[in-house]
Amino acid sequence: MIEVTYFSFDYKLNDSYIFYKFILKLLLNLKLIKIYQMNYLAHLFLAEDTPESILGNLLGDFAQGAAKDQYSTAIQQGIELHRKVDIYTDTHRIVREAKRSISLERKRYGGILIDVFYDHFLANHWMKYSSIPLQYFTQKVYTLLLQQQNVLPDTLRQILPTMIQQDWLTSYQQISGVEAAIARIARRSKRGDILANSIVELKAHYPEFELGFEIYFPELVGYVEQEEFNQINKLLNYLPFGRL
Repeated sequence: MIEVTYFSFDYKLNDSYIFYKFILKLLLNLKLIKIYQMNYLAHLFLAEDTPESILGNLLGDFAQGAAKDQYSTAIQQGIELHRKVDIYTDTHRIVREAKRSISLERKRYGGILIDVFYDHFLANHWMKYSSIPLQYFTQKVYTLLLQQQNVLPDTLRQILPTMIQQDWLTSYQQISGVEAAIARIARRSKRGDILANSIVELKAHYPEFELGFEIYFPELVGYVEQEEFNQINKLLNYLPFGRL
């Protein structure tokens, strides 16, 4: 088991779903698909106020299949929350509608692009959802990642210095930061030429994407809060006084 030392953060935060989750987990375990982490900021924001949860929510796309078993239970819970958020997002009516707005040539990358665009809107509307400034939050995250490099997979550890130097998390506030994020994704893609100019999708649909985000994100936060409440109730089942 991999454990981490404590580092305090002072912020707070149906049937088709079950089938989707089953298929995704099956494909991950069989290593038939590879998911790239796109929305770093949202997953970090939605993590609980513990280093294990923050690391787990960041590791969700890096620790695939049985790879998560090397981590502590607390980190594995963060990884599981990350994947629940991904499934919730992919099946959300607003997100599906936003994907339909992506041009035909980039349609297959619609989910990736909406992830990045929504991190942009989260960064721009940060103080609606957080009691601390974005810059303070991101510096705390970078400090934690530097302290826990031994826990990180090689792929994440290798990009960490660049992530910090270029301040990827805060850079989502600017269109240029979104464009840079898409460029990084394009370099890892076999069809990177199609993705390269995808910033035009954001510019073409900016007001409607922003409006959609402002409906979707509070619902996502509510979903995560309910998941945390359910998790607490599961733990309480093992205690004499039972559930909340």
